[in-house]
Amino acid sequence: DVFYYVLDNDDTIVEVSSSWSSFSRENTAGGEALDVVGRKVWDFIEGRETRQLYREIFRRARSGKAIPPLPFRCDSPGERRFLELAITMNTERDVLVLSTIKRRAEREPVRLLDDLTERTEEFLKVCSMCKKLKLDGDRWEEVEKGVNELKLFELAALPNLTHSLCPACLESSMAKLD
Repeated sequence: DVFYYVLDNDDTIVEVSSSWSSFSRENTAGGEALDVVGRKVWDFIEGRETRQLYREIFRRARSGKAIPPLPFRCDSPGERRFLELAITMNTERDVLVLSTIKRRAEREPVRLLDDLTERTEEFLKVCSMCKKLKLDGDRWEEVEKGVNELKLFELAALPNLTHSLCPACLESSMAKLD
């Protein structure tokens, strides 16, 4: 349950582990691994706050600063996956992004997380780190609770997901970097 990818100085993905490909297949419709080598990492990191955090992490890694392991989640419709992210300078200015699955927890499949689900033009924010949904104001809840509160299970088509960082994850991540 360890996988990695390597970024060159221009943030292009230049290498992935074979275990990364297996993990990718678990996350995509039809079990196809995403073809990411040769593409910019920014094609896969959504949300202004999330991009800002990763830019800072990559900058620090390239300057040789130690980055503490960062917890994050990468859930599939039927499983919560708790991971730890380690980012280091690999060679010269290349960055190694190493992910380790620390724990998995099965759950009833959540249609909102299934990329085959029909979508509306609306968007719903999900935290890139903890996978909570933004409901109203600054309130973020676990996806199952959010789906129930927003009555999404009653809809034929669901909103698209867009990524952000909840205040708790942003604060925690920045504190770890400081």
